[in-house]
Amino acid sequence: MASFRAIEQGCNLFRQASLGLSAAFDCQGRRLAAMDHFLTADRTLVAQEPTAGVRTLYSRLGDWVAWGCAALLAVLVLLAFRRRG
Repeated sequence: MASFRAIEQGCNLFRQASLGLSAAFDCQGRRLAAMDHFLTADRTLVAQEPTAGVRTLYSRLGDWVAWGCAALLAVLVLLAFRRRG
């Protein structure tokens, strides 16, 4: 889930987990490196990540798109009830 949030915001992510899957992702969601704690003996993860991210539409607009869709749905529901009555 953390990788989806990082892609949404256009950030690079290095996720360290003490008992699980540690991974590094770039700003476009490509997995650069991964290590499973239970399948690796040395438990060292090395990855080279870019230093800059990207500006995504969601990072610029935030939740306005979701709120706009909710408002449009409310308007359409009200219009449907008006036509019935």
